[in-house]
Amino acid sequence: ARRTLKFTGGSLLAFGLDGEFTVGSLTEVQSIATVGTYVQGVHYDYVVPTTVFAPYVHGEWQIGPRTRLTAGARYEMARYDYRNHTAANTVGRFQRPASRADTYRAFTPNLALAHELAKDWFVYGRIARGARAPQTSDAYRLQNLQTVGAIKTETLDSAEAGLRGRIAGASFELALYAMEKRHFFFRDA
Repeated sequence: ARRTLKFTGGSLLAFGLDGEFTVGSLTEVQSIATVGTYVQGVHYDYVVPTTVFAPYVHGEWQIGPRTRLTAGARYEMARYDYRNHTAANTVGRFQRPASRADTYRAFTPNLALAHELAKDWFVYGRIARGARAPQTSDAYRLQNLQTVGAIKTETLDSAEAGLRGRIAGASFELALYAMEKRHFFFRDA
């Protein structure tokens, strides 16, 4: 659901609520004989109903004749109701957590400023945070050296500055940016 309010002078305020419900599952069975820590039999068998709730707000303001400010924020809460259909133990290299519920939260603000230098020539800057809850396979398809419940929401902080415009009918954009990612999950299989 989204609602947008427009004001005189080209400003606007939008706010809304995103929601999602999904059910995912994973069944992993090794039919061949055990090889090292890869054991024959059921490795994983689980289902994860997931509920996501995310209110947000976004605004745009004309703060000068040729300058526009954009700002927004989103708060997301994802709840995973993990249900294990196997024994809660470690089999070979495969760790199967007991059934549990986990909630992941993220606040993602952004702020941008754009200024028109001349007709069709703009300079801009933007700072923002992106985030995502872990994939259910990252949270529950664990290996024996991982810790149950230790995975966190992944974040990406970024800053960008640039110039965009048109020359002889062709558009161009030149941008400089820096990004820092945290809590990235990398599976070394």
